[in-house]
Amino acid sequence: MEKNNQNRNLKIALFMDAEIVGEFPDHKLLSFSENNYPDNWTKFHSSSTLKYDKSFDWLVPVVKKITLLCKSNIGNVDFDKKWNDFFDYQSYNFFTGDLEPIYTAVVNFLDWYNDYE
Repeated sequence: MEKNNQNRNLKIALFMDAEIVGEFPDHKLLSFSENNYPDNWTKFHSSSTLKYDKSFDWLVPVVKKITLLCKSNIGNVDFDKKWNDFFDYQSYNFFTGDLEPIYTAVVNFLDWYNDYE
């Protein structure tokens, strides 16, 4: 499961405009732009240290970017509907602090989005 999440986290990082700047046997070294990332991020991360699956600080900017993407494609109902299919805000209990349903929705949306593009 850990290796699978590393691959999913890498997919999310690339969606967030990270660039692969080096490849090593167990991970890829990524460079991040300075905008749209929490203050605690450094410019470089290896794919094995990405924390989208473990931290709301990492995942919330991704959800924001997806939401903006959906709003910018208002003429295309598929984006907003698909995001709502993957993640139902109405039924999610934010007070539980359960990251997994949001993380899974992000991964599933990005799988769909990459196929759609």
